[in-house]
Amino acid sequence: MNRISLRLLTRTTSVWAAHFLLIVTLAGCSMLPFGKPAPAIDPALDDDPAAFAEFEQNAGNSLWEWNDTRQRWHYTIENTTPPRLAQDAWPLDEGAIQLRILAAPQSNLHRGRPHALIVRVIQMSDAKPFQVRRDNLFGLKEMLTVNDFDKTAVLSVNDYSILPGSEQMLTLDRLENSRYIGIVAGFFELNGRQSARLIAIPPTDTRSTTKRWIQRLSFGFFGAPDASSLRAARLKILLQIGTDKIDSLRIRAD
Repeated sequence: MNRISLRLLTRTTSVWAAHFLLIVTLAGCSMLPFGKPAPAIDPALDDDPAAFAEFEQNAGNSLWEWNDTRQRWHYTIENTTPPRLAQDAWPLDEGAIQLRILAAPQSNLHRGRPHALIVRVIQMSDAKPFQVRRDNLFGLKEMLTVNDFDKTAVLSVNDYSILPGSEQMLTLDRLENSRYIGIVAGFFELNGRQSARLIAIPPTDTRSTTKRWIQRLSFGFFGAPDASSLRAARLKILLQIGTDKIDSLRIRAD
């Protein structure tokens, strides 16, 4: 084989090798959630990795990702309309809400001293009564003190006393027709959305992992779920109470 042929063969081999590496790289990228940065870890939780480890486990399989900055869900399958549950698809689900509350040592700080506070968890069939009260002081106080502030939408109210530096693990049944969860923390200084969160309960896909990944990797063009495979999600909630506001809320919808 002459030098020219050898040079051409070497160049051709290099081109094919470069193409192969490019294909492998793109294939690897396609296995990651599209367009999502790596989840940031709250520095306040660095000393307790178990507090958030469960939220990262199998996170790529979830249809939903909670954005606490915008206080709403993001549907993780790109270019696809999020599924909706039927009106009658909201039955009682025992133990469907797991809530872990972590309070900072200086939580609910007032006049230089930390204090206990009440965290109220409200299950609702409609979000409007919560929304209209959340953004004003009188409305927040009403939701913290009046159990039936809206008799048509409020299904249950549960109060929990949280001490500074403490941790509580709670398991709640999701009541029939419960579509929203409201959380209000009774700080000395109530401040709208910094003292409250509204969580819509999203639908989840009960099909096998393989079918869900087919839908994800095809960007929603194949394998969309039908109504029979959808149900209301079971929630794992991690609530972090800070000095004068809710520092963070993390949720997994399974």
